[in-house]
This record gives sequence, C-alpha cells and structure tokens, in this order.
Amino acid sequence: MAVIPSPWPLHRIQGLVLRGYSQPFVRYFPLSVADLTAARAFLASLLTVTGDGTPQITSAEPWQIRPASLLNIGFTWRGLHRLGVDQDSLNSFQNSDSNPFVWGSAQSATLIGDVCDSDPKHWIVDDQDFDVMLMLFTDSEEDLETASIDLAKRFEAGFGSYDPAGALDTQALPDDQIYFGYRDSIAQPNIVGSPFNKVDGGQDEADPGAFMLGVVDPNKSPVRAPAPTPPLLGQYGTFAAFRMLKQDVDLFEAQIDPLVDDFGTAFGMTNKDLIRDAIKAKMCGRWPNGTPLALFNIHGDTPPPDLPRDQRNNFQYDPKDVGQICPYGSHIRRANARNSTLRESPPVTRRIMRRAMPYQRPYVAENRDTGERGLMGLFMGASLNVQFEFVMDTWINSPNGFGPVLDTTDPLLGTYAPPDANGNPQPAQFYLSTPSDPPKFPWRPHLTMNNLITTRGSAYLFIPGLQGVQWIADRTGPAIPYVPIPRPPGP
Repeated sequence: MAVIPSPWPLHRIQGLVLRGYSQPFVRYFPLSVADLTAARAFLASLLTVTGDGTPQITSAEPWQIRPASLLNIGFTWRGLHRLGVDQDSLNSFQNSDSNPFVWGSAQSATLIGDVCDSDPKHWIVDDQDFDVMLMLFTDSEEDLETASIDLAKRFEAGFGSYDPAGALDTQALPDDQIYFGYRDSIAQPNIVGSPFNKVDGGQDEADPGAFMLGVVDPNKSPVRAPAPTPPLLGQYGTFAAFRMLKQDVDLFEAQIDPLVDDFGTAFGMTNKDLIRDAIKAKMCGRWPNGTPLALFNIHGDTPPPDLPRDQRNNFQYDPKDVGQICPYGSHIRRANARNSTLRESPPVTRRIMRRAMPYQRPYVAENRDTGERGLMGLFMGASLNVQFEFVMDTWINSPNGFGPVLDTTDPLLGTYAPPDANGNPQPAQFYLSTPSDPPKFPWRPHLTMNNLITTRGSAYLFIPGLQGVQWIADRTGPAIPYVPIPRPPGP
C-alpha cells in the first residue's frame, strides 16, 4: 500500500499516537525508579538500535516488515520529578490543558464519574504509585513472555525486579469483539496529514494539534494546547488517560431481558436473538456486528448486513433522524455527534484517539468467559481537559450535555450517579426513542440501567516524542522532590 508523505518527522513520533496496532497481546508495565542513573541509562537504551532484536521504542515510521513486538512509553507527573526533570520544565506543564496530568487522575474522579465502586480507593493502579509505563505489543503470548523477560533484564537495575503480578495485560477477542458483544476499534479520528487515515464517513479531519503538542494546522480550529518546554521535551508529545474498566457482562445481558417481548412486538420481530441485538443496537448506535443504525435501521427479523471493515464507519446521521433511528443518547452519538448540530462547538475539537483492548484476569485462553473481564488501554489527546475530561463529564455522564437528551448517562460507559446518602449509585433510564418524536410505541420504552462499568485503575500519562524520551534520559541533575498538587475545587 502506498504511503502518503507526512508533514512531520515520523521517526520522532511514538507510533501508537498516529496508528493503531493489530498485535493481539499487550502488557503494561508500571515501573518505579529505584536507581536514577540506571533508570536514565535504560531509557537511553530504548532509543539505541542494537540489531539483536531487543525491543526499542516504536516510532510512527511505516514498517516494511511487520515487527514481532512493538514498544511505547509514557511518564507520570511523579515520574518526571523522580527522573530529574528540572523545575522550569515541570512548571511548563501547569496550564489549563495539562493540569489534570499534574493533579493526577484520582483528583479527577468525581468529575469523570469514578465514584462508588469506581472510587480511587478501590483502584489497583494509580499514577501516584509509579513513574514510567512501558507498553509492549506482541503477536503471541509466547512472544509477550520472551520480550518481557528481555525488558526485565534491561530495566532491573534502574526500576527493580520484574513482578509479573504487577503487569497489566490485555488480550484481543476474535473479530475485534469486546465482552459486551460489540465489534470495537471502528471509529478513530483522521488527522490532517497523517499517512494512516481511513474511511471516516466524510467527517472533518482533526487538527494535528489535537493529538501532537507543538503542531498546528493553520487551516483548522486547533486545540492549541501548549507544548512543555524545552521543545525537545514537548514537541510531538501527547497526553493519555490509561483506563482499566471492568465490564459487568452478566448485568448487561440481564438488563435487556425485561424489554425483549414488548420491543419485539413494537418492531414486528419474533427472533429473540435478533431482538436482543436490536436493543443493543439502540444502546450503542451500532449493531453488535458494527453496522451503524444510521446505515441499517431495524427491519423486522431481517438481520443487519456484515459490512466490510472500511464501510463500518462510513456514515453521517440523516438530519431527519431526531433520535427515532439512532437515539441521541446512544453511545456513539454521545461520544461523536458527527454532523448532528447538538454541541456548543464542532465535535472534531473533542475527538479522542483510543488504543484499548479487552482484558481477562486471570487470563484463560481456552475459556475467555471467566474471571474479571473488561477493557483496558489509552485515551489520548493533546488536552486532557478539553478532550478526555470534557467528553467524560459533559457528553458521557451528563443528561444536559447536548441537545434533547433525557437519558441520565451513556448506556454503555456512563456512571449512574450521583450516589444516594449511603454512597450507592442510583439507577437511571435510557430511552429507546425520544419523547419529542411522534411516539412509535405508546409505552415510552426505556431500560432501567445500573452501572455496567467499574473503574479498576486510572493513570494520566505524558507520552513524549522520541526526542523527548532522549531529553529525559540525558538529564544529569538530582531527582526533584515530588509533592502532589491539590486540584482546586470546581470543574
């Protein structure tokens, strides 16, 4: 496939910022500095091509031969202190766009819905507890273990012995599925100038400044998040919310049960399995096979087509569809309104790059339906404030974030809060049609929802360009004392 020339030096950008990887096994290593000099030496080694096959940081350069393993890296605010980043550079992170990174993910918990069982006191990973996050992507479980052993030998002197129990793993399900039964990894922003853009339904391409610091397309309305200084540190970097989200699969299925009969009658459906899929389509805005409701509405017992991969995201909303076909409160319409005129600003300025996959703990290859199951990975953008936190607070978890939405929260990702006086989350309603429409069925169908998602871990990361990693590795000064900075009250 021909590669479009890029306006940026791809060899200086971490690969996962611009492209998704297809490796089905990913391991996240939260590491803490044990020896400053050795830790810096390890970082430098990740940028040195040895020719012996040991993992190096993967850039955004297109590869001629698909690598067996890929590696990327992020840093916590605590980690920048403990690696000796100077105070002037640390101060450059303190602005409205990156302040959430400075304050830490736990201090954003109430804002983005991490309450009740998702409260930070229950998390198993937090950006206050580690300094560096290594992200290793491989084709097989065997490759994952081999590369992990190699990495562990290299980082042991600087970050201590490798504890397998502390690693966090994801493992892809067949056909891009997640545990709720939907195909995932379909909709991703296209960035002006990126050589990896795909069919995106005619949506506006995103300003590169929304995903890479220090880069702005003058023809767009950019996020304009300031890059940390000096430029070697900040240029081509981005921020990420690492999220570990447990999914209650049994509750998800159980909440659909009470509606099956009435929903089937209203839509002229008799196939119980297809009725369940149709209810799931209303919740997500896509059928479980990935076909959008905007392209294939419910037509009795006719199943949705299985569209080719490059067509599953090739759609806009019909201006005449005011929630009758694809509910305004469905997951995909909340998270990306596309051409709907529901928001106070163009949705493109709020786009988020997602790099997440299913996880199972403990992992049992021959039975993926046991134990704790969920979704884990990164939600990336140049501004944690304008992108990740705004979307979670205003679009995902608010009934008043946009347009005529009466649902309390996103039916798949939202938190049904605030909690009651005893700290318990309150059930909410998700409407399958909107009351402003000519009612298709007089009983105003809705699902009474409870939390399907529990946050098991969260960490805000800075993912620098490769020159930024080298700049951190080149520091010679002592560690800077780390003292958490309280988040001011208010949103």
